[in-house]
Amino acid sequence: MLSGCVTAIGPEKAGVATDATTAVQESQPQDQPVSQAAPPITEPGQDQQLTALQPQQVPTVKPAPDLKPAPQPEAIPEPQPEPLLAVPLPDSLIGYPAYQIDQLFGTPSFIRRDPPGELWQYKSTACILDLYLYDGGAGNFTLRYLEFRQTRQQPENFEICLRAIISEEISGIR
Repeated sequence: MLSGCVTAIGPEKAGVATDATTAVQESQPQDQPVSQAAPPITEPGQDQQLTALQPQQVPTVKPAPDLKPAPQPEAIPEPQPEPLLAVPLPDSLIGYPAYQIDQLFGTPSFIRRDPPGELWQYKSTACILDLYLYDGGAGNFTLRYLEFRQTRQQPENFEICLRAIISEEISGIR
């Protein structure tokens, strides 16, 4: 409804500005003069002179006192892997006397005596080793047969079994 009124009277008479100058004039009261618009912005170099900045005095910096370099920490050697224990081959153990077996493997976990033989059993975290010794006369037992069983689910490996028994004996785990 109001839009019809504006069109009937015309935008200039209804107080609607059509450009920036008209808007400024109509916002001013009628009895005060209209102020002039700001001068246009010009590009640098046109009717303007830029003033060069004067260099400022830069304070001199005193050199730092002689500092000694920080001491370097000593190089820490990387831990070397433990050398693998040399273990005898199974066949080479046949014929060992009881005292040498005791020196190599330590005290058995279990001994069963069935004359004329004895079963010496060694248990480790990796396997169980059964050694069968027989009396060769005068109480001198020697190894005649051996076998082992894995206690973990790994492929059977006699070398790993012997290494585990010997290393656990040395370290006192058994």
